Amino acid sequence: MYTGLGKLSIQSEKWRSGVVMFLNVKFCYEIQHFWIATCFQLVTDN
Repeated sequence: MYTGLGKLSIQSEKWRSGVVMFLNVKFCYEIQHFWIATCFQLVTDN
């Protein structure tokens, strides 16, 4: 029983770190996209 719980907690730990990594990548991508769009607008305005 205990070993099963241990395995489960390890799996959920992996899953959580995977989710965190995904959110970080998504966040960075959106920030980059925002900056590129902003810079592009600035360049095209001038």
